[in-house]
Amino acid sequence: MKEEDKMDWGNLREELKSDLKVSVKALGEEIKDMIKERVRNQSRLIREDLDKMKEKWKERERMWKEERREMRERIDSLERNVKGLVWEEKGGEGKGKGREKIGMESSMEKKVKDLERKLEWRERKRGRII
Repeated sequence: MKEEDKMDWGNLREELKSDLKVSVKALGEEIKDMIKERVRNQSRLIREDLDKMKEKWKERERMWKEERREMRERIDSLERNVKGLVWEEKGGEGKGKGREKIGMESSMEKKVKDLERKLEWRERKRGRII
């Protein structure tokens, strides 16, 4: 009987070992599946955040383009004003008249150049050069 008990205990021990191995494998698979699911969820959330950031960036670019267009319009307007003033000061003939008021012309040109520098600075700040 003792021999049979030893055999039964040995068989029971082997069954427990195999059950334990199967349980550990199943638990490992469950953990692996849980990790995969979490990674999928996180990657989905990251993609959504990235899409939101891309949309915000596009909106900023639209705003920058609008600002740039407005600055260009201002510069063009100032250039037209300067040309008009120079033309008036020269008497409309384009010859030597009005040279004493060159200071006014240069101040307008300074304003135009200043606006151009500001526009260029904004573009460089954004990482793009005109």
